[in-house]
Amino acid sequence: MNAGTVMDFNENSDLFEGVPAFDDAGSRMTQEGGSMPLYTREEIESLPQERLVDHILQLQTGYCRLDDDVKFLNWEFKDYQNSLTYFSRAAKLAHKLNAATLDTIASVAIQEIPGYFCCDFAAFYLYEADEGRFRLYRSTHPEWEAELEASRDSFLPRLFTDHVYPYAVVTDQDGAVVETDTSAVLADGMPDAWRRALGNKAIVFPLGVKNDDNPVHAPLGGIIIGNSTGSLEAKDVEVSLIFGDLLSSSLYNAQLVKKLNDLTIIDPLTSIYNRRHLVDQLTTAIVQARRQGHPLSIIMADIDYFKRFNDNYGHIFGDSVLRTVASLLRSGIRDGVDVPARYGGEEFIIVLPFIGLDECMVVAERIRKLVKSHPVSCEGEELTVTCSFGVAQYLDGETMERFIDRADEALYLAKNTGRDRVAAT
Repeated sequence: MNAGTVMDFNENSDLFEGVPAFDDAGSRMTQEGGSMPLYTREEIESLPQERLVDHILQLQTGYCRLDDDVKFLNWEFKDYQNSLTYFSRAAKLAHKLNAATLDTIASVAIQEIPGYFCCDFAAFYLYEADEGRFRLYRSTHPEWEAELEASRDSFLPRLFTDHVYPYAVVTDQDGAVVETDTSAVLADGMPDAWRRALGNKAIVFPLGVKNDDNPVHAPLGGIIIGNSTGSLEAKDVEVSLIFGDLLSSSLYNAQLVKKLNDLTIIDPLTSIYNRRHLVDQLTTAIVQARRQGHPLSIIMADIDYFKRFNDNYGHIFGDSVLRTVASLLRSGIRDGVDVPARYGGEEFIIVLPFIGLDECMVVAERIRKLVKSHPVSCEGEELTVTCSFGVAQYLDGETMERFIDRADEALYLAKNTGRDRVAAT
């Protein structure tokens, strides 16, 4: 029987067979070939009592060491299980973020990421490159947003643009930073509104495009979570690195897809929707109006004497007039509900769901006044621009083409009766 043999304590067994010998230091003795010497029953019975006690004590020492090893292995196993849990979560998150839209990413950032770290507050920001600032896209507490936005420009750049990887921030009761994984990230402390929202423990996720040559190629946005009900451990920050990379990659892909999609639905000159997208949106709106029975109206607008602008001031100025009118049309309607589009040349159409003819006339009149009150500059000269408007409400059963034709007829009525006015059919 070798040293690894399991001892059998039956009456017919040799009690100490399989027990390895130890030297005076408590280490196992080995012979040539690596086998362990074994005591026979006769040798054990012949040992002095003191020597037998020494062997028992040595066995107890070995057992204690074995017990410590088992405890360590149990700890290692639990740590391994925790790691599997984290990586399993990361895998599920990666699957959900694969080819995700911006709304899906925001949903993950606000509803799921905080739960991984026992936090109940989260805010998701997008970086507006044109303005060089961060814009709040969504948060878990809309009632706090106005107060948090007050310190946006002074606070958020320190969180997101100066750092590459996620990091933890711990503050004291006065808002002073007492622990962070970055150098002097919040040396001036944390604004009161953010301190109330985040508590004294937070994790910051700077989102950006990274590469080996330039760690921060361009900021895309950022997520900050806090008000943790538990303690933040080192492993939390390690896992946040994985989540941060997943979110950055997904956000970059989503924005890239959006840009590519915009190329197919946005008019490049005016930056509002093109005719192709208008047809798609109006077709959908007509189907919904038929099914649900709600009103649907459209406004057709045409810039008065637009050819004169091109002939007298050049096409570059004419393009400027188109952009100005398109911007004013968009500012005078409901964002995210109404659909403004360039129909062709100097003509525009606005789709207004849930609005009847009378209310649509009011909207068109408001836009007419808005355009007239915003002159366009040309070589130091302020030139007044006006538009004529035709309004129509959808009639059940008519085709989309007939619907647009009726708005066009109303537009020509407005032009034939003096321009710079609103008419309806």
